[in-house]
Amino acid sequence: MEKLFSEDAMEDQAYSRPDSFGDVRIFSVYVPTGRYRSADRIESAGWHKVNRQYHIRRREGAGAPLILFTVAGCGGVNVNGRRFQVHADEVCFLPEGVPCEYWTDSDEWWEFYWLHFSGSHALDLFRDLLSLAGFSAHFSVSSVRPLLERCLNTCFSTLNGELVASVLLNQLLSELLLEFCAREKNADLVDRMLLYLSAESTQRLSMDEMEKKFHYSKEYMIRTFHEQTRTTPYQYWREIKFAQARQMLSLSERSLEQIAEVAGYASAESFSKQFKLRYGMTPNRYRRETGSSKKEEY
Repeated sequence: MEKLFSEDAMEDQAYSRPDSFGDVRIFSVYVPTGRYRSADRIESAGWHKVNRQYHIRRREGAGAPLILFTVAGCGGVNVNGRRFQVHADEVCFLPEGVPCEYWTDSDEWWEFYWLHFSGSHALDLFRDLLSLAGFSAHFSVSSVRPLLERCLNTCFSTLNGELVASVLLNQLLSELLLEFCAREKNADLVDRMLLYLSAESTQRLSMDEMEKKFHYSKEYMIRTFHEQTRTTPYQYWREIKFAQARQMLSLSERSLEQIAEVAGYASAESFSKQFKLRYGMTPNRYRRETGSSKKEEY
């Protein structure tokens, strides 16, 4: 039978010790002294490695924002009726006061860290994260795992413990925000590259020229473009060229030499060879089957 934990069950920490649903570690919440009015607060934090018996439901939402950092396995999440899965190296952002639940129905163990927090600056960072990433996004959890472990293992009972906790919390949230801001910048760069490659599709591609135009190294542009599109600038540009060539073959009377030049090839022969490798037929056969002109085949 599924073991379901409601808000009431969570309040008495019914799931704060290892049980049939899996293993857990819970951060011992410190009592704030009020000495530092500017300090944000880690309300609670923990690490779970759980099975399909684990299921948390908050019908009224959480009392503080919650972030789930998935290390391994897969979990299901429902945020105000929107259901999705989170996998390894994904983070999930659950706003306070929004009905939510999370569970695992996989045969794998779901291993994740979680963090509740409060404080004006931390809440502002969280809102920025939500606006950039939505409820979930890919993120290398291993890059912040040392910070998460420090949140669980550091003794905050010292005089300045709440200040140390606040610093850790803000460092963690800032790491997330910097990552998603960088992605937004990279997405803007890739959008501009896509426009450039489309607009310059009748010219030969030059990464040296793109380097001068966008003021980024060729290596950085190629890597960023591939991360966003799963292809390279050259491959994308080549697809544009062949699409343009197919259109000219079907709709125009241009010679193969002219079409080959537009497609970026030095000769009709080399263009025809690559065209056949790609489409399984020569350009002239493609023209006969999709248009009305007849030219001598190469």
